[in-house]
Amino acid sequence: MEEEIRRKVSFFIKKLIETFNGRLLSVIAYGSSADGSYVPGKSDINLLVVVGELTFEDMRILRKTAVRNAVKNGISPFFFTPEFIRGSADTFAVEWKEMKEKRLVLFGSDIIKDIQVENRDLLLQLEREIKQNYVRFQHAMIFDPDIYYALGESFRTLKVFLRNSYRAMGKKIERPPYFSELERILDRKPFFCRKEKTESLARQHLAFLGDLLQSFDKPAGT
Repeated sequence: MEEEIRRKVSFFIKKLIETFNGRLLSVIAYGSSADGSYVPGKSDINLLVVVGELTFEDMRILRKTAVRNAVKNGISPFFFTPEFIRGSADTFAVEWKEMKEKRLVLFGSDIIKDIQVENRDLLLQLEREIKQNYVRFQHAMIFDPDIYYALGESFRTLKVFLRNSYRAMGKKIERPPYFSELERILDRKPFFCRKEKTESLARQHLAFLGDLLQSFDKPAGT
């Protein structure tokens, strides 16, 4: 699978090199592209692109020369400078922690290995995200005409929380029984799911989010 990832991003990286020249420092794949769960035609190729400087002119050039290829191959890049990375270990603790554990360096140096992520920052981000998830899903249940879409968005965010909950909270949160059914439904088209089933899953999902809020105990000293 690594060869497949490298093949798909080769043209995009070529355009990055042409655009940034010596300012391109690193290109790192993360997410499904690095952890072995990548599914061709379904998964995105998430890239961390580190440059010495990113200007408006750089963005304009890439928009003209690289976007079509990126969309065709499901490439989703985010651009950072080394200074931004060093100053955001507390803000993006979850993201950097996951990248440190699973990443694929496609070009340049492995900048991620030197990032230090503090557990207290990881815990604060997880607490913020689960509370935001709960509030947004409540709002969607009242105002969003597409409960199916709201379920999918909330579920994807929640899976990130569960992946990181043990290392931050010191306890493993078990997947509730409805997760398996929800995953099967989200893998299919919306019209395969009856309204009654969607609402039943939404009811269980909201209750689980509420339980997480009640059990979210901070470690002593934070």
